[in-house]
Amino acid sequence: ILKAYIYQFMTDRWGDIPYTQALKGGQNFSPAFDKQQAIYTDLFKEWKAAAAQFDGGAAVSGDILLSSNATRWKKFAASLRLIAALRLSKVDPATGKAEFAAALADGVLASNADNVQYKFLADANNENPLYANYVRSNRKDFALSSTFVDYLKKLSDPRLPVYAAPNLKGEIVGAPYGVFPAPGKAQDYSLAGSAISAQTAPVNLMTYAQVLFAQAEAAKLGWIAGDAKTLYESAIKASMQQWLGSAFSDATFATYIAQPDVAYTDAKAIQLISNQRWVALFFQGTEAWSEWRRTGYPTLKPSPSPLNGGTDIPRRLAYPVTETTLNAANYAAVTASQGKDDQYTRVWWDKK
Repeated sequence: ILKAYIYQFMTDRWGDIPYTQALKGGQNFSPAFDKQQAIYTDLFKEWKAAAAQFDGGAAVSGDILLSSNATRWKKFAASLRLIAALRLSKVDPATGKAEFAAALADGVLASNADNVQYKFLADANNENPLYANYVRSNRKDFALSSTFVDYLKKLSDPRLPVYAAPNLKGEIVGAPYGVFPAPGKAQDYSLAGSAISAQTAPVNLMTYAQVLFAQAEAAKLGWIAGDAKTLYESAIKASMQQWLGSAFSDATFATYIAQPDVAYTDAKAIQLISNQRWVALFFQGTEAWSEWRRTGYPTLKPSPSPLNGGTDIPRRLAYPVTETTLNAANYAAVTASQGKDDQYTRVWWDKK
């Protein structure tokens, strides 16, 4: 399950990657690149097969992620299939719809208790990387962006004080997006809050809110039965409960979803779902980026002065330089097939 998860992470970043010929060790030091479409097809198969292997098998030992709970692993696998199926919404909706319904039927995350998190330790060898940056290295150079902070301020989002720590003046201020160096001093801007940056603060791999947002969009697309509005609001509620804990209140939630920029309307459903998913996916950066690439929401502006010389927000990452030297023939083949190896060539599922 985790192997397929990592492969999806990689193919979403780069597009076509070595897959069927990868991980062969000395048998093949120059693996060919597989098409992303073929990789996705195989990932669905792998997640189904892996979940089935729990049946009648011995319990997993040494499991630091889900405590050897086979039921939770099955839910994680089905949820990964659900999210992957939605990736196909523009490029292969028929397959996406079928895989989405099958994953939902197999049982996905059903509450915040099912959230899949990697939990760091109070140990320098396995501590939260933001803590290592802020405290151990005393760098404090990962701040929230003004794009994100200003959006949450506009909505009086109760998650903002959890996501962000006050600056030295006691204010929550985002750093200008894509500006280097940022004007003023580092102390002028808000770092990540302790819920995200403490030494033992966990990171999320998959959340119930994320799964509900996917179901809300699928309902709007007509892929599944269900009310998109109800699922959308349930997703926001699950995210708030996840981040606010005991500080969550139904009154705060009701006020929040009644705002014009949050209240569900069928005409703006995909935009609203996507915007709120972006908020809920804070610190799941690659996942939020993938959903933005797929949907086009939220509406974001490129950096005014990007260091890479481009003019747009990247759609993928360029391959590691070692591919050009250690796997030159296959690198030439993939760039001829997929397109120019830069940040703006779109991966297979990223269609306008």
